[in-house]
Amino acid sequence: MNFQFREKERPDDFVSSLAGRMRDYPLVECLSGEYEMREFRPDLIKELLNEYLIPSRMRVFLASKEFTSIATEKEKWFDTQYKKEYLPEELIEKCETCELIPELHLHSPNEF
Repeated sequence: MNFQFREKERPDDFVSSLAGRMRDYPLVECLSGEYEMREFRPDLIKELLNEYLIPSRMRVFLASKEFTSIATEKEKWFDTQYKKEYLPEELIEKCETCELIPELHLHSPNEF
């Protein structure tokens, strides 16, 4: 079995992930279970997008050395400084009512 666009990983990491998948998939699906989609379910895709891909559920991550002066917490393993705060309700409302931008769209399929 060949996964053309799958990232390369170290063999020991690959075996470890396979062992973990043995709990979730039948043995014959251990390699493909995480990646193979057996049926196209546009209704499910739409439901998930409408439920989870909404402004009130978004998270914004900003990373820069410039923010260290306002950081209030430190990450446990790498000692990275960070700060957590809720997005202002006003910003969430703006995002929920914003207009679509016609220039932001998927290109037409390549006919070649």
